[in-house]
Amino acid sequence: FFFLLLPLDFRLALIQLHVSAVKSDNLQRACGLVREASAKGAKVVALPECFNSPYGTQYFKEYAEKIPGESTQMLSEVAKECSIYLVGGSLLLVTISLREIRAMSNSAIGSKFHIIQWGKSLFSPLQRIHSRRG
Repeated sequence: FFFLLLPLDFRLALIQLHVSAVKSDNLQRACGLVREASAKGAKVVALPECFNSPYGTQYFKEYAEKIPGESTQMLSEVAKECSIYLVGGSLLLVTISLREIRAMSNSAIGSKFHIIQWGKSLFSPLQRIHSRRG
């Protein structure tokens, strides 16, 4: 649907990056790599799953955030700055639905991937729920 707005010939960048336990460092590193990909002609840039945090269920609660939040705000800004489509790999979300939380016992953390169009819109087509029991 949104790819229909792109010319048939466009450059796609897939970013892989080292993440640390410091979310702000991860976000700065990711945004720097997005800018670099854009400068090399990429019109669509994709970040990996959990690009802003270490991966593992033990980290989910600490790194989860609401949408909009710190990560989506930075992604939106860099997408607008670079005039690109930016796919933010799965971000850990704080689930705000009481029904979902009750269904998962004590707490629930979800993850979605986000597609940001030039800082204008946020589309989140997939959600997974991760349960933390105990």
